[in-house]
Amino acid sequence: MAVLGAGFGLHMGVQFVPLLTAAPVIACAGTVRRLCIVLGCACALIALTPIPDQPIALGERISTASAVVIVTYASYFVAHRRIRMQQAYDEVWQIAEVTQRVLLRPIPERIGPVATAVEYLSAATGARVGGDFYEIIDTPYGVRAILGDMRGHGLDAVSGAAALLGAFREAGAVEPTLEAVAARLDAALTRHTTGSRDRKKTRKKSIKNTR
Repeated sequence: MAVLGAGFGLHMGVQFVPLLTAAPVIACAGTVRRLCIVLGCACALIALTPIPDQPIALGERISTASAVVIVTYASYFVAHRRIRMQQAYDEVWQIAEVTQRVLLRPIPERIGPVATAVEYLSAATGARVGGDFYEIIDTPYGVRAILGDMRGHGLDAVSGAAALLGAFREAGAVEPTLEAVAARLDAALTRHTTGSRDRKKTRKKSIKNTR
């Protein structure tokens, strides 16, 4: 509407119609993709309409309308891709939140006779989960705690930390000595490492077979 008003109201011999290509881009800058298409089509039709005091040739009007349509659909697909990426990021963030609550779940202020307090600060800005883990449990043999960091990064480190936490929560509550708990943790880590290597070999074989 501003472009049309400038075209009709100002008589300076300036062509304002090419500015219509900016409208779909601005509309797609938000998240309203349907509005982007509707506005782009409307701008293309406006570009084809002759404006008084601006004797634009038909070929130029068709070129402007075509440019508006191209920009509209390009902006639409860019916006669509951005929204899809944002949705995928949000899903990964939610998974990270759930994983964090498993590996780094809140600790009550008191466990048995022991007052507890925990604060986790990641070395990487924005990082939510990794190989860090901790746990404190009350057992018939006293309060037991574990604090560790899996070597490596990514899903392997997360799955390794989860395996050790599960083993600790199980063994720590039933084994009478810390040596026995450590042995159970070592066995769990060995199983996890062996299984992880087997899964990697299987994936490599499947990739070779597909090629």
